[in-house]
Amino acid sequence: MNSRREPPLHDSAEPWRGIDELLAEISHLARQGRPVEEFARALVGRIVASLSTGAVTFWELPRSRSPRIVADAHAAPGPVRRHEEAIVSREEVLRTAVAEGGYAEKSLLSAGEANETWSLCCVIDFDEHATRLLELTATFRDAASRSWAGEVLKSVGELCGDFFREERLAQLTARDALWQRLVEVAAGWRQELAVDRLGKRIVHDLRPLAQCDRVSLLTTGTGGCRVIAVSGADQVSRRGDAMLAMERLAEAIVAQHASVWLESGSSESVEIDSAVVTHYFDTAGSRWLGMVPLELVSSQGDQPDTPGIVGVLLVEGFSEPEGTMTRQVVPMAAPLIAASLAAARMVGRIPLSRWWLGKGWQNATAPARRWRWWLAAAVAIVAIACWPVRFEIEARGELQPVARRDLFAPVDARVSSLNVEHAAEVAEGDLLLELRSPELELEYERVWGELETTGRKLSAIEAARGAGGGDRPDRDSRSNQLSGDESALREQLASLREQLRLVKEQQSTLDVRSPISGRVLTWNAADLLQGRPVRRGQMLLSVADVSGAWTLELRVANRRAGHILDASQNQPEGLPMSYVLAIDPGTSHVAKVTRVASAVEREPGDEPFVRIRVEVPPSEFHDPRPGSGVTAQIDCGHRPLVYAWFHELIDAARGWLAL
Repeated sequence: MNSRREPPLHDSAEPWRGIDELLAEISHLARQGRPVEEFARALVGRIVASLSTGAVTFWELPRSRSPRIVADAHAAPGPVRRHEEAIVSREEVLRTAVAEGGYAEKSLLSAGEANETWSLCCVIDFDEHATRLLELTATFRDAASRSWAGEVLKSVGELCGDFFREERLAQLTARDALWQRLVEVAAGWRQELAVDRLGKRIVHDLRPLAQCDRVSLLTTGTGGCRVIAVSGADQVSRRGDAMLAMERLAEAIVAQHASVWLESGSSESVEIDSAVVTHYFDTAGSRWLGMVPLELVSSQGDQPDTPGIVGVLLVEGFSEPEGTMTRQVVPMAAPLIAASLAAARMVGRIPLSRWWLGKGWQNATAPARRWRWWLAAAVAIVAIACWPVRFEIEARGELQPVARRDLFAPVDARVSSLNVEHAAEVAEGDLLLELRSPELELEYERVWGELETTGRKLSAIEAARGAGGGDRPDRDSRSNQLSGDESALREQLASLREQLRLVKEQQSTLDVRSPISGRVLTWNAADLLQGRPVRRGQMLLSVADVSGAWTLELRVANRRAGHILDASQNQPEGLPMSYVLAIDPGTSHVAKVTRVASAVEREPGDEPFVRIRVEVPPSEFHDPRPGSGVTAQIDCGHRPLVYAWFHELIDAARGWLAL
C-alpha cells in the first residue's frame, strides 16, 4: 500500500502514515504464537499507535450470550470515550457484520455539523463457539476516508485470521498428540482383567493427564453406583460420608445421562437435585468437579453395543481452578475407559474369575505347591485326551434324483424347435426338441438319387433280356453279360436301400424325446439351444423324476476313506450318518451309508476321492431341489479325543515314520 495516497481519518489534514509497516508488524505478531488475549491487546495497541486516532476494540461474540470485550485501546480522550457505554448500539453493528458476510459500518453519534462518529466492524475469525471481530470507532471527514479506513481494517482482519488458523492447527496437533498418549495408556488398561486393579490403574494414570487433584471411578450395577477406585488411596471405604455422597451424585448423573461440570457455590442450573450437589461439595470439600458417564459405543458410533452406562468418571479440584486440559482429556478418555471397564466386568462374570485373577491363583501356584498342580494337570490332560468320543468323517456332495437322464446330441446339427422350458413336466416319449442336420438331408438326397438311378438301370436290363433276337451265339453272350450286370445292380440296390434305412434311422434320432416321465432340469434352455448349432455328444437337456427316490452323491477324500471302509466292515447294515442341505442348513437329517465305491477317482484340480451313494426317500424333504449342496458327517465309531481332533496330523506322522 502507498501511504501517500491515504486520506486523513479526522478533521486535521495529517494523513495516515506507516500503513505498510503496520500490516508487516501485525503479520509478524500473528506468527509469534501468543495467547489470544495477549495477541488482542498487542493488536489493538499497535493499530491505535499507528493510526493515532479513534478507538480499536477486539470483540468476542458468543453464540448465545452478549458480546465480550477482549481488549481495547484509545488514541486520546474524546468523543469516542463517551460512546463506550453504547453497547447496545455497537452490538447491532457487530451482529450486522456477522450477518452481511464479514463487514459492516454504522453511525453512532453526530459530532458536529461536519464530522460524525462511525463504528466500522470486521469479522476476523469464527468457530462453533464464538465469532471474533475488530471494531474501529472514529470520526471521518467524508465517505472516502471512511471507506479507506474500512479497507485497512479488512486487511488487518485477514492477517488476524492467519493467527487463529495457526492457533487451531496447534490445538489440533496437541489434541492428536494427547489422543495418541491416551491410546498408549489404554493399551495397559486392556491388559488388566480384574475390575478393582483396573480401576486403580485408570485413576493413577489419568490424574496427571487430566491435570486435576483427584480422579474417582465408579461402576454401575443393579444396586446402583459403586466406588471402585480413588486416586491416592489404596483402599476405598464405601461407608464413609464422602463415598456415599459420591455414589448418590453418580446415580443422579446416570439418570441424567449427560456430563456435568460444576463449581462449588455456582448458581448454574442443572437437572440434578441441588441438595445432592451441595451435600457432596460440603462433604468432599472440592472447589469444582466434573462427572462423565462411561457409555459403550459401537465402531460405527451410532448405537451402543451394550445398552446402558457401565460406569461414571469423576474429576475434582481442591485448590486451583478448572483447567482447559481437564475438559479435553476427560471426554477423550471416557470411551477408552468404558471399553476397558466393560471387558473387565465381562471377565468378572466368568465362574471363579475372582479366584484366578486374584491372590487365590497366586497362592495355588506358589513354588511349594506347583508340582501338585503340574501332576493334576498332566493327569487331567491324559484323561481328557484318552476319553472316547464319536469319530465322524466329513463328506460333501449334492442331492440328485435317482431317476435322472441326460439327453445328448446324436449328430452335428442345429436346434430347429424347442418344445419345453425349465421345470416343465413331461411324460415318457414326449417330443422335447427337434434337430435339423443339413448333412443328413444331403446324404438322404444322394442315396435316394442313386437308388432311383440304379432301379432304372435294373429295369432297362430286365427289358433288354426279354427282347431277345439276333444269332444264338450273340444272344447267349449278351444274356450272360446282362445277367452279370443285373446281379451287380441288385447288390448295389440292396446296399443303397440299407444306406437309406440307416439315414432314416439317424434322421429319426433328430426328434429328441423324453426317456422318462419327470421334470426338465436344464436352466434357461431357450437361450442355450434355440436355433443354435450343437455338436455330437453335447448335452442338450436333463430330465429327472423328482417325485421318486433321491440319492446323496458324496465325495470323501482318499486320505479319509480308509476310516469309512474299516468301520463299514464292522457294521454291514450300514454306517449311520447325519447331513444337512445347503438350502436348509437348520434341519438335520439322518441316513445310512450302504454303497461305497471300490475305486479311487481323480478330477483335474482336485485331490483323489472315493464316491459314496446314499439313497433317501422323497418324504425326507420338503420341495427338494436337484443339485443342492450336502454336508454329511459319517459316524465311524468311537476314538480317543486326541485322535478325533488331530487324526489327520497323526495319520500324516505315521506315514512319515513308515517311509
